[in-house]
Amino acid sequence: VAAQGHAHLQVSKSIGNAGSRSAVRMLSDDERVAELARMLDGLEIGSESIELARRMLANAG
Repeated sequence: VAAQGHAHLQVSKSIGNAGSRSAVRMLSDDERVAELARMLDGLEIGSESIELARRMLANAG
């Protein structure tokens, strides 16, 4: 499902002395590959998951 999107957003949250803060940003093409590979492989991203992520995004059109 994640590979089917035409754009991907990253949502983050940080907590500091002034309270919590949320941020949303659009990922670049390389960041899209890396994020999808992370979802497939976990924290330690391998070359196979990067290649699979590239193929999944390419096949999604």
